[in-house]
Amino acid sequence: MYWKPICEQRDDRQPGSATLHLALALSNRGRRGRKRDFADAERLVKRLVAGELTLSFVPDSEQRLWRTVTRRKYQLTRDRVRLQNQLEALLEEAHIKLSSLVSDLLGASARRILQALAKGETDPALWRL
Repeated sequence: MYWKPICEQRDDRQPGSATLHLALALSNRGRRGRKRDFADAERLVKRLVAGELTLSFVPDSEQRLWRTVTRRKYQLTRDRVRLQNQLEALLEEAHIKLSSLVSDLLGASARRILQALAKGETDPALWRL
């Protein structure tokens, strides 16, 4: 469940008693100096009524979900590439140039070769088994 304002969570609330607006920070700048919450709230309401506030775009829940899925997919892809680069660097540090033999270090043939090397096999003819 997503966040709801406190006024919507109460049982005794009146319909339409409050509306939450999310405004861009650049459009609601006040005077410099000490913060005065009540005066700042009045200034923001006046700007909202006058149409001077630029409200932020708040996507609906389905779009937020798709953005989360897309962001997670991108993170997983980035982690896979990072792991592949680390594996290649580790193998080259051990003077094993596996990337010249296979196109994908995380593919099936590369895994068989790595498993054979881990078992101590040095004969390339046995790597294909």
